[in-house]
Amino acid sequence: MKKGLIAWIITAVCLLLTGGIIFVVAFGSTGWKFSAFTSVVVQTETYEEKEDSPISTLVIDFETADIVVKEGDALSVEYPLIKNRSGKAMNQVTVQDKDETLSVSDEYTSWGHIGIWGFSDIILTVTIPKGRVLSLDWETDTGDITFAKGEYAFTTIDIETDTGDIQTGAATLVCETEALFTTNTGDVDAENITAQKISVDTDTGDVELQNCTAEAIFIETNTGDVELSGSVVAPTVNVETDTGDVSTDECFLDSESLTFTTDTGDVEITLAGAASDYTITVETDTGNSNLASGGNGSKKLSITTDTGDIQVRFA
Repeated sequence: MKKGLIAWIITAVCLLLTGGIIFVVAFGSTGWKFSAFTSVVVQTETYEEKEDSPISTLVIDFETADIVVKEGDALSVEYPLIKNRSGKAMNQVTVQDKDETLSVSDEYTSWGHIGIWGFSDIILTVTIPKGRVLSLDWETDTGDITFAKGEYAFTTIDIETDTGDIQTGAATLVCETEALFTTNTGDVDAENITAQKISVDTDTGDVELQNCTAEAIFIETNTGDVELSGSVVAPTVNVETDTGDVSTDECFLDSESLTFTTDTGDVEITLAGAASDYTITVETDTGNSNLASGGNGSKKLSITTDTGDIQVRFA
């Protein structure tokens, strides 16, 4: 009985090793790309701005795609067409160029049999000439939105993703009015942005705001943490979280009116100037605080927590 059991164990181990070797060899032959195992085929088509039809607003509404923004010579959108292995179209893309607005959207006609790495190479690429000013209205369900290195100018920015991240770190963005970034579970890394108003709204996603200047900055999260770093300058800064923490990391935070509100999240921040520059309002239920209400400075600082701790330093 023991000999039979041992034989079965040896056989099972040999089969596992053989399968592992076959997988490694097959995986290596693809250049270590998971996308080689996908059950879909991705083709791309490009729509380029026409000379007789200038574009001022770019609308994108894609179900599943990473959106990459880069600088280039001409304004264009390279969008993915998704098919299954049998060649059947899985998404229907609609492109409309009308009244200075270019709209690119897709609708899934069939989900088919999608492999675990089925969407690894689904990318929509937006190319914007340097110095060109646009309004953006973008939405994606599953997909990251990333700005490549460059200098971009916009009238308005309204970008929303569900499970994807939003990253502007490599770029410099200048927006004439509001720059709005919204996610559900995705993180927002908003860097190097100058706008009249910067708004970030997430549910469980974290927010990092770095080197940003605006007339007003509003950040709201549920369980996501908020970190401010670099130079953050705005007459009004309002940060609200539920369980997320609020912190600064080597940050020059300068504002005439600062409001931080959390439930169970901690607030640990460093502010420009001295405590005497501020009129301070601190409210906490069971949290600890190194700062008390008081003062009559020209700047206003309000911090409210339930059980979260408060730690404020001045520099």
